[in-house]
Amino acid sequence: MRSKILLVDDDPFTRRLFENLLRDGSVELVTTTNVADARDAFNACDFNLVILDQRLPDGDGLELFAQMRELRPRQTALMITGYAEARDAMRAVREGLFDYLTKPFENLEELEVVITKALEMDRAYREIADLREIFTSTQPIPYREAHLRFERTYFSNLLLHADGNVSEASRLSGIARQNIYGHLERAGLFSKR
Repeated sequence: MRSKILLVDDDPFTRRLFENLLRDGSVELVTTTNVADARDAFNACDFNLVILDQRLPDGDGLELFAQMRELRPRQTALMITGYAEARDAMRAVREGLFDYLTKPFENLEELEVVITKALEMDRAYREIADLREIFTSTQPIPYREAHLRFERTYFSNLLLHADGNVSEASRLSGIARQNIYGHLERAGLFSKR
């Protein structure tokens, strides 16, 4: 399943930069240029990562992020700005932003690393929440459902470590290559088409 990223920036150059940076198809990028459209997009979709410009035509990115966190307390986000100030960076950290980056971006490889790490953090939050629900639910979850959810989490993580390579996943897990496809299919991560 592809990660979904919401980019909120009114600068067309920055939007093109992110579109080019993320064009490999591993993520679905939704772009907006203002606070109002960002709110609409955020309310319509569960994003794995939100990338916000600090200064937007109709508001402040930090205030928008605070509103987003009220709706989704574990929302992972990056703040980007061309007007970096120490007090804003400290506020961003207090608000729970994953990182605070200044434009223009001097090293696109570092930017890619930050985005990858932020998506990994989101994945970890979601896995923890899913496992917590399995183990602390007031209503017992049927064993089969709990097993499938655990298996999906395990094999998603395994494929991540194997860079999507099934042979490497087989080697890392100790599961025979001919058997791993069945596990991946049950987990909803592979389909025989």
